Amino acid sequence: MKIVVAGASGFLGQALIESLKDHEVVALVRHGEPIKGAKPVTWNGLRMDRWADEIDGADAVVNYCGSPVTGKWTDEYKREIKESRVQPTYLLGQAIEGAERPPKVWINASATGYYGSRGAEMLDESSEPGVGFLADICKVWESALAQENLPNTRRVALRTGIVLGRNGGALKPLARLTKLFLGGVQGDGHHWMPWIHLDDHTALVRFLLEHDVTGPVNACGPAPSLNSTFMQTLRGVLGRPFGIPASKGMLGVVGKIAGPDPEAALASQRACPVAAQKAGFKWKHPGLEEALRSTLKG
Repeated sequence: MKIVVAGASGFLGQALIESLKDHEVVALVRHGEPIKGAKPVTWNGLRMDRWADEIDGADAVVNYCGSPVTGKWTDEYKREIKESRVQPTYLLGQAIEGAERPPKVWINASATGYYGSRGAEMLDESSEPGVGFLADICKVWESALAQENLPNTRRVALRTGIVLGRNGGALKPLARLTKLFLGGVQGDGHHWMPWIHLDDHTALVRFLLEHDVTGPVNACGPAPSLNSTFMQTLRGVLGRPFGIPASKGMLGVVGKIAGPDPEAALASQRACPVAAQKAGFKWKHPGLEEALRSTLKG
């Protein structure tokens, strides 16, 4: 297969490309940086012709574009969070619509933030969207994926939870804090955290490239964890018997100084991967402790 990956220089993009060694991969990058295992093509809205040529005739497109939500949420940065997701999705849709030989499948990033903060409510792909900044972003993001007239391209909105990887994502700072005995609960610890091992995330993307699944897919493991359970397990894996908790007020102060905003840090999403389960996907790391040990202990 020829697979075009946008957002290829990020944590998830690099991991996916590493797993696609048996395919031809084109990496859409903004600054021409080399990407191991892929042909880099510089792209932006002003030179659409160059990268659109790569999409015409490709078998699949995977889009991971989007600035991290972990930064300080100034008005300017909130605009960047939105535009860095929505604009590339619209541009990719235009390129696919204009292709003589459009790709058979387009997998576009989204997030479990789509559901907002919902307490202990069980959430699957049929659940209604939530409220709040991240939920609003995800709704517009997924609308950009759905708005083009693409009858020959199967589309998947990948609603990703917390990805457990050693070199990026939310786990890296959490592990660093835990090693410093600062790995207590966040807030009251009662919010649910949907998580997935990085290897399972890339395996799920590969699975979706090859199986006839359409629409939203929760990219998380089968066992979301309460924050209190997640942090206790993380402390156990890292050999720390205790961790100083971070109150909601403390997280608010930190969020105003450096991020992340408490809306992101304390959102409760008991998201379950029903679509992936029904399609027959199997997780290699379904249990939290084993997944953490696999990630952090190698």
